[in-house]
Amino acid sequence: MDDARRVPQYFPVSGHHAAITINGPGHDGTWIRLSEGITSFGRFPSNDVVLVDDLVSRHHARMTFFEGRTTFQDLGSHNGSYVNGQRIDGPHPLAAGDLCRIGPFQVLYREDARDIAPSPPPSSSLLQGIEAARRRPGDQPRAMQVLLRATEALASAPEVGDYIQAMLRLALEQTGAVRGAYLEPGPIGLEIKRVAGPDGPATDARVAPAVVDWAMRKNYPLRVDDLANDLRFEGSPQAVMCVPVPYGDDVLGAVYIARDQPSFVPEDIDTLIAIAHLTGLGIQASRARRVAVGAQLARDALARTFHPAVAADLVQSTPSELRGRQVTVLHLAPDDWPDDVSPTAARTLISDLIQRFCDRVSKQDGRWHIGPGPRLFAVFEDEAGPTRAITVADEVRSDGPSTLRAAVVRGLVLTGITEDGPRLPILAGPGLDAVARLVTRVPAGQVWMNDAAARLYPGPTRSVDDGVYLPT
Repeated sequence: MDDARRVPQYFPVSGHHAAITINGPGHDGTWIRLSEGITSFGRFPSNDVVLVDDLVSRHHARMTFFEGRTTFQDLGSHNGSYVNGQRIDGPHPLAAGDLCRIGPFQVLYREDARDIAPSPPPSSSLLQGIEAARRRPGDQPRAMQVLLRATEALASAPEVGDYIQAMLRLALEQTGAVRGAYLEPGPIGLEIKRVAGPDGPATDARVAPAVVDWAMRKNYPLRVDDLANDLRFEGSPQAVMCVPVPYGDDVLGAVYIARDQPSFVPEDIDTLIAIAHLTGLGIQASRARRVAVGAQLARDALARTFHPAVAADLVQSTPSELRGRQVTVLHLAPDDWPDDVSPTAARTLISDLIQRFCDRVSKQDGRWHIGPGPRLFAVFEDEAGPTRAITVADEVRSDGPSTLRAAVVRGLVLTGITEDGPRLPILAGPGLDAVARLVTRVPAGQVWMNDAAARLYPGPTRSVDDGVYLPT
């Protein structure tokens, strides 16, 4: 159904027809034809139907239209979803004429083909207008210019900071300001994150902190004709504007622009409000991509140590939480390489060793992890872990080098996800600490186990130290 959902709405995907009509804030009879697949509703821009209101959750509800049947489902929203006045729980089948409610929005479901006109193909005149705005920006309405430039900046900016810088330059161009800044609240006050001048990044970071503080505290755009004559603030003679940057339901920061004279006009504040809104949407999109990439990196890294289902569960967990699991950890450490081994030969030996280690671990249903050195780790989750670990160690050492030292520990391993930046896995705990200490005591060519691993190992063992055993 995901593929069907991407089919343009003007192309019929089946002989069945359905549509919805939306009424509510910002929607006055909005008509949408349903494509086969899922249509999502919510406050976030990533939804198919964006409903902007405080009573609407970020991802509020969805309609699933397939082979002439449609269901409506709430997605765990705070205020719930309703059909014909009744709150629904789980997928609810819809019939023609059913009235769905999402916050203050009324969504009328229709499926009579006679009442549903086919959606028109994309307007070539609109595409021509967009292309004309690209070629001749001075001839186009300011709204079209702002939207086009913001879209291009979001598509081309490699980092979120570059996008913010581009939006500041856009604000200066559209309003005639000579200085611009983007600010966010920091631990000890407002922090200037980006500064722009007419020709690009600038060093002039003069802002009126009281203006920014007022705009952000009240979450309201502010235009001051002459800062020196405004009793609310103190500053040099200049015209300034400051608009909060929204981030979901919160205020992320503020866009601040200034010029000496003349004063800004009402159209300028309208333009800056639009630019600030687009800046917030761009920051949200950039951070969402960063989280998605970090989550994938976390899944890939955790999958080396845990079952993929466990890894996926850990990625979705609260970042500050650490979970403990009793596992068997194998640590293989190569002895010192001979002095006469060339760098090229050493790379070949190390690559071959890592490949054989990963192959053997995978055959024993374990998860491998490679550290610097190389430091070779494997984790086995079931109680047969000690047997699997000894098998891997013996097979890798039999293929050479035979001087590998191996340690096997049954213990607690803690896993979790970092909170800031890319969401990457934390892998730590007593089990890893114990195996790292034990391997330094193991003579070349031997395998040692701790007491907990030895109790689960079915073969014979011999005590070599207090709480340490050698399989025989």
